[in-house]
Amino acid sequence: MAVMGKVGIVMAFITSFIHVTLAISGHATSYKGTVFPSSCNNTKVSQANNLVAAVSTSMFRDGYSCGIRYYVICVSAEPKIRYPCGDARESVIVTVVDVCQSCHGFDILLSKEAFSKIAAPNAEEIFIDYSRSSTN
Repeated sequence: MAVMGKVGIVMAFITSFIHVTLAISGHATSYKGTVFPSSCNNTKVSQANNLVAAVSTSMFRDGYSCGIRYYVICVSAEPKIRYPCGDARESVIVTVVDVCQSCHGFDILLSKEAFSKIAAPNAEEIFIDYSRSSTN
């Protein structure tokens, strides 16, 4: 029993040094119209920077996702676009403010401002990886 206790302590110690970030892969497009008003009426979002997103109904979960922030990075796009992620491969942190009825699975809809930060001007849809931001 003492050996099992020591093994457990050693495993806890080792895993405390391992940091794993689980990224979700999906597609992103840009809002075609205005973002506000949205389905998350009570979400405190600065409309000044407008770095917001809408998620699929399965991710939205009746508003539970309102206010959640995601760290999003462009991975690639259709082969016809040479540099879909722009030159700098920047990332953006967005806040969920709406539900996207046309999104499926882990696809998200980004505001024009957020999309333009990570995608080339000629990109219409990009492949992304995103994870929950630690700044929630």
